[in-house]
Amino acid sequence: MKFTLKLNPHKVGNLMHIVAVQINDDGKVINETNVGYIERKYSDRIEFTEKTD
Repeated sequence: MKFTLKLNPHKVGNLMHIVAVQINDDGKVINETNVGYIERKYSDRIEFTEKTD
């Protein structure tokens, strides 16, 4: 099982959703959960590292 974070555009304004993604061993997405927001202008300043359970 893998866990990673990704950014999705927010429908309104200049925000991006920070989304936690859970992926099974077959590579299929099991669950996506919004965990926070970041302003779009700062979104290129962060990076996410994939973790494996």
